[in-house]
Amino acid sequence: MSKTPPSITPETLAQQQARADRLAAALRDNLKRRKQQKRGRDDAADEALGPDATPSSP
Repeated sequence: MSKTPPSITPETLAQQQARADRLAAALRDNLKRRKQQKRGRDDAADEALGPDATPSSP
């Protein structure tokens, strides 16, 4: 008993591609937002340390 896979119509393919595009855009936006938040935290930490707190090289 072999079943044939359901046929995928061009409309279904277009819907799947649109969904994949939306998800990819959401992931890119999320990554950009997370990077920006990290930069903000790093800047705030640098300001909290003050100008005297420069890392020394070994």
